[in-house]
Amino acid sequence: MIYAISILFWLAILHFIYEGIILPSIRLNLRYKLFVLRDELRSLRHDKGGDISTEIYNAQEVIINNAISVLPYVDFIRIAAAREAGPELKKKAEERESLINSCNVKEVKDIYSKTMHIVFCAFISNIGSWFIYIVPVAIVVGFFQKIFSLVKDIVSLSENDLHKLIPAHSTT
Repeated sequence: MIYAISILFWLAILHFIYEGIILPSIRLNLRYKLFVLRDELRSLRHDKGGDISTEIYNAQEVIINNAISVLPYVDFIRIAAAREAGPELKKKAEERESLINSCNVKEVKDIYSKTMHIVFCAFISNIGSWFIYIVPVAIVVGFFQKIFSLVKDIVSLSENDLHKLIPAHSTT
């Protein structure tokens, strides 16, 4: 029992260190990258004004601003909630994505792609503390699956093969 309490204590400490110290730094770094992308978009708009329609520019800027605002909240629960919101939400997102992809300026598409990559990194970072809990369980499950497979193979042997493998085995 003392081992279980000790393990839980150290897992809580690791969780606190990750959520309270490491993760805010990661999020801040990702926010700064999004600010840079937004500045690049604004610079592109200034340099190639006629090539980027107002609709595409506004859509891309809204995407980046939304990414900045939801950065700390992107996780399994909110993704599941968004999925449950229905096909209307998905349709709107697909329309905005196709609008961005219809732009003739390659840099705008690159900014969109980089934005989505940063949001994915935020998702991985936000669920990072769960790895402390999931990895040991996955290792144990994998270990037991391997043991089960070996036991199944041993039991499935013929009597002669089983006797060769386990000499003390006697049939009664």
